[in-house]
Amino acid sequence: MYNSQIIMHRQLKKLTKDMEDEDTPSSSSTLNIQELLDSAEDKLDHLQKTQWINGVPVQQMKTMEDINREVFEVITRNTPPEMHQNYCEKLIGYRVVHELPELHKTKFVKVLRYDTKNNTNQIKLQAFGIMLTVKFSDTGTMVVCLLMPKFIKQFKYNDAIAVFQKLTDDEQLLLSMGEL
Repeated sequence: MYNSQIIMHRQLKKLTKDMEDEDTPSSSSTLNIQELLDSAEDKLDHLQKTQWINGVPVQQMKTMEDINREVFEVITRNTPPEMHQNYCEKLIGYRVVHELPELHKTKFVKVLRYDTKNNTNQIKLQAFGIMLTVKFSDTGTMVVCLLMPKFIKQFKYNDAIAVFQKLTDDEQLLLSMGEL
């Protein structure tokens, strides 16, 4: 809660500094201050309604049913029908990662992608282990994972069809409480 207020304060401070630095009268006359304040208030409300566990946000608006439905939709949209049940069973307790910043370190990652070993167009669900870090390079964004002690495995985030990450017990408990 305290961190969200600091972030919001910094954003408002930067906005006012940018406005003071701007010399042209036309830009300040077209700037709608009330709209900016409403937007900032909406963001603050959103941050205040967010539950935090170990420094990681958990949205209260979603339930386990919502997350399972999301996983099911991704699987049915991208895989052949004969694989739906198998993949959905393997992804119980996982959530879909829509954007790179949603990946959390120290959580188990599974990736839906084309089979690169056999050079086929077959889609496979692959376990990559515990996420350690993200590397950015000229060839793309690489997600580095620890599969076993002393065995590092990585995948190119841009080539993944879908990325799934394991929910912690605390997250699963909070999400299931929303279903009551």
